[in-house]
Amino acid sequence: MIRCRRPRRDGGQWTARPIEMLESPAYRVLSKTGHRLLALLEAELARRGGEGNGHLVLTYKDCVGSGIDRHAIHPALLEVQALGFVE
Repeated sequence: MIRCRRPRRDGGQWTARPIEMLESPAYRVLSKTGHRLLALLEAELARRGGEGNGHLVLTYKDCVGSGIDRHAIHPALLEVQALGFVE
């Protein structure tokens, strides 16, 4: 589970990844595109103040803007789902 905090006094936000996640075999085999997609989802969750998990929206434009090839978005989503990072 990824935790998101509300904005800090200086206006910044952050997310935390559990050590168990960082040391997991699934995280070690996650592709570069999968990492990018996961980071986008974390950022979207943080923008919502940690609320609305399960109802996050990312557009193709968001993904392409972050460096994910349009044709790699669906395979990356399947990958992060198969590895258990998202449902």
